Amino acid sequence: MNSYLQSADIFKILGESRKPLIIVGVVAAIVSAIFSGPAFIKPRYKSEAIMYPSNLIKYSDESPTEQMIQLLQATDIRDSLIKAFNLYEHYEIDSVKNKTHRTEIFKMYDQNVTVSKTEYESVDIVVYDTDPVYAAGMIDSMVSYLNKKARFLQREKSYEVLAMSRRRLGLKKIEMDSIEALIQTYRDKYGLLEYKTQAKEYARAYLKALQSGSPRALSESKQMLMSLGEKGGEFSAL
Repeated sequence: MNSYLQSADIFKILGESRKPLIIVGVVAAIVSAIFSGPAFIKPRYKSEAIMYPSNLIKYSDESPTEQMIQLLQATDIRDSLIKAFNLYEHYEIDSVKNKTHRTEIFKMYDQNVTVSKTEYESVDIVVYDTDPVYAAGMIDSMVSYLNKKARFLQREKSYEVLAMSRRRLGLKKIEMDSIEALIQTYRDKYGLLEYKTQAKEYARAYLKALQSGSPRALSESKQMLMSLGEKGGEFSAL
């Protein structure tokens, strides 16, 4: 009975206070709508791009996706965006009087710009801003800066490979010239031209000289066979 009376009293009080409660609720809704509206809290717009590192050359153990993230997070790309979009003024940071302006601009940049890896080995770039044109423009500029930076690094790497190849080619040419000079020496000094053919022919000539008894032919063929025996292996190797 007491419980019933207490409940009745509560409903009675609520009934008597219904009008003030309704007024308070309506006022609270209006106030919250006003103070959470764009006049007090500016809406933030989101711009997003997903990129695949299909044309990045792998330089290290890192995957192309990780390399793309590092390029997008590079200091020069961040500084280029800050300058191109005048983010000091846009974020209302005084770059002259404020001694910590660089710390504050980097903090605001990190809050509004994120670069992350997706589960499908792509890169997700997200930019938040109170101005949708700024958000979209910053995304486009990041992609453009990334392409330029990637082309520059790849061209620089290609030039390094080209320079190394030219050096190796130069050293190989010097080596080949030295070998050719030695071969020419063997040709001029010992009369060596083609090891296997000469060895076969002069062996036959030596046997014929023995049979014919010609001292000159015997001497020439014997001398040539001696040269082939002494220098033929080196000549053939060269």
